[in-house]
Amino acid sequence: DSRGNLVYFQMKNSECGEQLHVVHNSVLPRVHQKQHITSVKWLTPSTILSAGNDGCLHVSYLHGDSLQKGWSYPAPSLTGVNKIVRSSPTSTVAGYAGNTYRVLDIDSGYEYI
Repeated sequence: DSRGNLVYFQMKNSECGEQLHVVHNSVLPRVHQKQHITSVKWLTPSTILSAGNDGCLHVSYLHGDSLQKGWSYPAPSLTGVNKIVRSSPTSTVAGYAGNTYRVLDIDSGYEYI
């Protein structure tokens, strides 16, 4: 959200089946300080990668219906994550910083040109 919180929720139909209701299961406050979260991607069924205006990538973990904080990695040159590639031996994240498309190796911290 716009305050840096990461929210895990479910959409459920009402009993009559016409209306959708949002049920909040878990909230991680200030994952990206008080800055906007710009992108959220699922790495695995239990691992979430988010990017924020704080200049960091953050990995969170889902255990059951509960979110747990993982680690943050500084990536000031990347704000809008739109591609995640996991291959041996590296994991790369790609996205935009303004009008420039950038690719970052999240294991080593190197940025590809």
